[in-house]
Amino acid sequence: MLTGALIGLISAAHADVRWIAAQVLAGRTGADVTRALIVLADDDDADVRRAAADALARRDGTEVTSTLLTLLRDQRSYVRSAAMQALASRNDPAILERICTRRIHLSPIRKKRTP
Repeated sequence: MLTGALIGLISAAHADVRWIAAQVLAGRTGADVTRALIVLADDDDADVRRAAADALARRDGTEVTSTLLTLLRDQRSYVRSAAMQALASRNDPAILERICTRRIHLSPIRKKRTP
């Protein structure tokens, strides 16, 4: 029940609440938790995205890998760094080779701001 309540916090209005949710969800297991962390990885707040990247380091799956690869192009260097550390901790030679040989474009993605 507590995990469900925490997942509900990922849509909270305040970034601090979403950041706390990411921190606490990092210690939980389950597919629903992983999906919530993937949603938080696309949050408007960079600190939330970094917390999600840190938490995703301990998760498996192609969607997790894809999310972390996307975060390598984040506007904020500390989010990119967290994503790189998360990917490196997975010890997947194929991903590391793609990064090292620059087959992954690492320049930041510019998010469109809505007025």
